[in-house]
Amino acid sequence: MRSRLATMEYDELPDGSSEPGTIEWVDYRKVEELPLFPVIGSAVNALSAPDTPAGNPYLPPITDANYTWR
Repeated sequence: MRSRLATMEYDELPDGSSEPGTIEWVDYRKVEELPLFPVIGSAVNALSAPDTPAGNPYLPPITDANYTWR
């Protein structure tokens, strides 16, 4: 399965050109360790399997108390 997943993406730049970016696929149970926005790591990490229905799609609000803005 992973051998067929994309490993590169091309992000459009303001001047209309694009730059390549590398896609790194990680185990879904390690998502909580990543600085993702919105803050979905704990919700994804709570799933019993990667294809488990997410259930309630609403997450708590993102604030200065629970997210480090970079």
